[in-house]
Amino acid sequence: MARKSSSADLDKGIRKITKLEKELNKQIDELLDQDTQDQNQLREGRISEEDYEKKKTLRENEINNIREHLGKLETQSLVSLNLVGENRDNNDVDIPDIPEHPVGEENFYPEEPVPPPRVDVAPEP
Repeated sequence: MARKSSSADLDKGIRKITKLEKELNKQIDELLDQDTQDQNQLREGRISEEDYEKKKTLRENEINNIREHLGKLETQSLVSLNLVGENRDNNDVDIPDIPEHPVGEENFYPEEPVPPPRVDVAPEP
């Protein structure tokens, strides 16, 4: 039988994923900064158009790889959050700052709708 993940394990995993996401986003920012610097060098004539295009293509490929990795991390985060929710629903762990689920309550919403606020409109002169 598979072991249920504890809240601490899930929290640690989510923190690790979040840290890696920040690092990857920082790498993307650095690559975009490099591109800006290369554009300036191209305008100033310090690098050729061909060299700029080669560097740009390499950066674009690297950014696409990072974005793909970020997509996978997002999926892992969602899976981890779902596990936290499952643990909460099963009462296996107590997770702070997550409101109680209305599980088993037949009439969770009020029976009578709340009337819209009254708006007084002044007559036109």
